[in-house]
Amino acid sequence: MQKITKNFVKKSFEKATENYSNAIENIGLWESEKYVINKYFDKNKSMLDVGCGAVFFAS
Repeated sequence: MQKITKNFVKKSFEKATENYSNAIENIGLWESEKYVINKYFDKNKSMLDVGCGAVFFAS
């Protein structure tokens, strides 16, 4: 069994943000995410997303 070190964790997540960003760009939102956004958020107002995950900028 491999010991979990700082270097091991860093290497494990090296490409995670890039892979997640690519998935969002190519797949888009899940239907459940679209439902929640459309039901609970006003499209005419700004939204601040403070959370974990990749940053995706829509053009």
